[in-house]
Amino acid sequence: MSDGVKRKIAIVINGDTAARHAKNVDRAVSQLNKKGYQCFVASNEAPSSPTSMYRKATPQNIDQLIEAAKAQLDGDDELLIYTTGHGGKVDGQECIVVGDLKANHSCEADLYKKLDNLKFGKRVVVMDQCYSGGMARLFTDNAKSAFISAGSSDETVCCGDFAPRLWADDSEVKDINKDGVISWGERFEYAKKGVIQANLKSIPQFITTKGFEDDGVHFAPYVIEVDNSASMNEQLSRLRPGQTAVVTFSMDRCLPCRELKPKFNGLAESDVGQNLWLRTENTSVGNEYGIQSFPKVVIFTMKENGVKEMNVVTNRDKIRETLQAVQLGSYDNVNEIANNEDPINRAIAYARLAFMLEKSGQPNKAIPLYIKAISATAETQLRGLLRRQQRLPGAYQKVGRLLALSGLEDSVKTQLFSQLIQKVDDLYDNAQDSYIQSLAESLVVSRQRGTSEYTAVYLFKDLIAAAAKINKPDSCGLASLDNIALYVKAAQLGAAQEPLFNQLIGEAVKQKDHVALRGIADAVSQSDLGERKTAVLMKIYKESQKIIGNQNSEYIRRLIEKNPT
Repeated sequence: MSDGVKRKIAIVINGDTAARHAKNVDRAVSQLNKKGYQCFVASNEAPSSPTSMYRKATPQNIDQLIEAAKAQLDGDDELLIYTTGHGGKVDGQECIVVGDLKANHSCEADLYKKLDNLKFGKRVVVMDQCYSGGMARLFTDNAKSAFISAGSSDETVCCGDFAPRLWADDSEVKDINKDGVISWGERFEYAKKGVIQANLKSIPQFITTKGFEDDGVHFAPYVIEVDNSASMNEQLSRLRPGQTAVVTFSMDRCLPCRELKPKFNGLAESDVGQNLWLRTENTSVGNEYGIQSFPKVVIFTMKENGVKEMNVVTNRDKIRETLQAVQLGSYDNVNEIANNEDPINRAIAYARLAFMLEKSGQPNKAIPLYIKAISATAETQLRGLLRRQQRLPGAYQKVGRLLALSGLEDSVKTQLFSQLIQKVDDLYDNAQDSYIQSLAESLVVSRQRGTSEYTAVYLFKDLIAAAAKINKPDSCGLASLDNIALYVKAAQLGAAQEPLFNQLIGEAVKQKDHVALRGIADAVSQSDLGERKTAVLMKIYKESQKIIGNQNSEYIRRLIEKNPT
């Protein structure tokens, strides 16, 4: 029930003990205090600025903190939720890590739901921990909400590139529309630019839902109809550097134009004033911009030099994706970064550019850039960089993850992933297991995104062969055979898993790796293999007896008893 009083309540949660995350909290609370928020903070270190409530970050204390904030909130209030620290996944569900990552900790998957259930009149959710981008699906289900994350779905991120700029003082953030108010959109643009300049490690998100009004935004949350050239020029002259207009050049008697109209209107409404949305049905206006066929959607971006950059949307079903690609950086600008002398940065930049192009409906441009990204990861000088900086696994992770998240056809994905696996197979250094683990994670993500069983099995076979070459019996490494078995299980391939489990068993038997056999048995017992599960476990049981006798095989026998067919 609302009481007619508008309060500003902020809930800030940091479950980690690292100093950088405590600094994120300190910056956030400082800025939120200046904006008039009452701050409820759970962190392992108290912020230097005042708070309405502070608790050490434990699951119990965080619950108490949320309940205390809940007692203050109703449907009139403005709610800000900020989470930082480490993020993870449990059974495919995103979670916040609470506690020391290297010691005792828990991964709180239910915490997001508790936060989502709080009442509000307007809500901003900011998350910069790993995997938090996937929470957009939860926090954008409600109207009057904005969701900001340091990365997209399934991405690991570096909050050090994002949070300090997002929570910077107003004096540091560019007031794009010169209205004297620093909006969330302007803060996001400032933070996003820092991520792009810092190695392109992630793809930040800023998503708003219907009814959310961002302070400082003055574009109409609907499509403005333009009748003539003078009116079009007047509207486009409103753009300031960094701002964007989305324009539909249309015709009155055009069926595709009429079909596009409601979709375009909906996009403008959901954008809630972040961009300028225009439509003209005067074909002579379109002709002035070189438009000869209708409908045509064009994105205009005002550059720092006062020149309007014009990008034609090649796929009308990909307007939002093309807009995001344009706003993240033009083709030429990102390509310039991709030519960086540092091959690791270049690999990530090529992959990121390819991902943006594919999402904006240009897969033919994306594929050659993915190939360049894969080639860059394997340049010989990377080995020296790796020894000094330990950065190469991140390059493989980013290239593989973007490829997994792409919507490319399975046949194309198969070729590109095969090349990436081969590049890993050709390298020989101490971190090779990190590369293989990164690719295994990417294959699971790709499978979750709809990659076929056939494609996933084909690629896992190659990956298992690469893992077997570096497997050290009884080592429990990142790419040990038993660890790869867990990724096979996570891919949810049903009966198609059996040949992969058999391949893993065969490699473990060759190396007399009884630890791997036990781990593979665990993965099989937890899998969705179905009626063949017992048969595969029996195979492991017999092979294990040959290697180490009853000590290991007794454990596997108990697994068989728990998994009767």
